[in-house]
Amino acid sequence: MSKRKHNHLADRVLKIPKTDFPSMLPKTKISTPSPRHPPLLLLQLPSSLTMQDLTKSHFVMQNDTDKCRLVSEEKGITFDLVKVETSNAYVLVKDESNDEAANANASDEEKGGNTEARLLREKNTFFLECLESKVNLESEIQLILREYVYPTVKEGISVNELSSKLMHSKKQIQDTLDKTNAFKFQSAETNAEGCSYGILSEETEREVWFVIQGVLAEWSGGADYAGKGVDLSQMVKEVLNRDDDEDHSYGTLLEESVVRHCLEKCSVEVIDGCAKLSVDYVSSINTFQCF
Repeated sequence: MSKRKHNHLADRVLKIPKTDFPSMLPKTKISTPSPRHPPLLLLQLPSSLTMQDLTKSHFVMQNDTDKCRLVSEEKGITFDLVKVETSNAYVLVKDESNDEAANANASDEEKGGNTEARLLREKNTFFLECLESKVNLESEIQLILREYVYPTVKEGISVNELSSKLMHSKKQIQDTLDKTNAFKFQSAETNAEGCSYGILSEETEREVWFVIQGVLAEWSGGADYAGKGVDLSQMVKEVLNRDDDEDHSYGTLLEESVVRHCLEKCSVEVIDGCAKLSVDYVSSINTFQCF
């Protein structure tokens, strides 16, 4: 293949040993038992991945299903591997009948003419098509999180566990958790890998908002919660301090993670620790509490 004409393919060509293709081996009169090789897999990389990306990716599969995926953690993307019987993938085989001396003075076009493109059709060979996964992660994650409802359970499921269950990159899992504002269980760990996730029960959320409403009504820092916003950390402290004075006939004291989750859930935006709360959300909670 001419490097001058096809150098843009340099990072997309996978070199495969010729011994992997029985039909390309010279025929011998002596019949010798052929070694048993595993089936040969040909995988055509999608345009979003290069060979270098492939070396940093990994294949995952589940024993109880026929699913197999290629996961790129670096790019945060997951592909389904689909077995197909036909493919437009070609193997380029160099014509070795011409010696190197004859090719030394040949032009790039002439050298390119010594390369034969043929469709590979070998016994025990099949093709894998690499398609970007279209799984609805938000729906799948919500289904799993229903098993971890606080305060019925005190520990959730980690990103690593979700990634293993759903066979997707950890980045995709984390992005989906952030997007859906999943409840983050309080943990002594400060890094993301030490967090676990679940769902906050509706009863607990109502109890938290009962306290939050009192703070918004009486605390000067919450007077313009929709305009200037509120200092999120200070607001959490005000709610916890007010909760200390409440009659906890319903249960235990509130936890910081619970209060923070409720405030972030109704936040329009959070910039430098300042959260602007949604008027519609706060109003809907107030209306609900009146009945």
